[in-house]
Amino acid sequence: MSSNHIKYGDYITFALPERFVSLYKNSADRVPVAVAGDKLPPLFFHGEEIIQQADLAAVNPKGILPLVELLERPLVLSFFSIHWNDYGVQHLQSLQALHAQIREAGGTLLLLTAEDKRFIQPLIDQYGLTFDIIHDKDNAVAAKLGIYQESAPLWDRVSGINENVPAPATYVVNPAKNIVYGGSDAWLQQPFKNDELLQALEYAVGGKRLFARIHN
Repeated sequence: MSSNHIKYGDYITFALPERFVSLYKNSADRVPVAVAGDKLPPLFFHGEEIIQQADLAAVNPKGILPLVELLERPLVLSFFSIHWNDYGVQHLQSLQALHAQIREAGGTLLLLTAEDKRFIQPLIDQYGLTFDIIHDKDNAVAAKLGIYQESAPLWDRVSGINENVPAPATYVVNPAKNIVYGGSDAWLQQPFKNDELLQALEYAVGGKRLFARIHN
């Protein structure tokens, strides 16, 4: 396992450009980014927000569904937005390349997207995506995990982002709702590593606890 990425962003020793100041001024009021070692908070979605069903084919598409019901097997939970541009395309391709291995290892891959089916279906068709995809309406789940912040929009820190969308994040969650791997790539510079994710999934399937963190 490679060493963890640690961020020392709390210690500012130089002047920040004005547009970055609010990111730190408001940090005390922000929901902390969920990382390995945290418990997954209660998360819900509406059945009509399911964009594509694969391993979750038995889920009833009506009414409000708790995400915990999906955790009979370890869950690889990842986020996506079309506004990540090339980074987003590479993210989708990385997940698709891993999908078969995640299944074989005993896990379920679920993508939560900031956009609805009108925008995601063309990507499903173009890149042959085969995993479960759900629309995270109003970024409700992303906000609970701290990767979407109204007070600290992604466009304030990443060039080329024109909408306030969640930061990239990928997690491995065991059936006990413990996050055993993950964190956010807040600057779109350090995507998850395939070998780390698969190793974390192996630990989750075996009922063990693995603490790993992506740069937040």
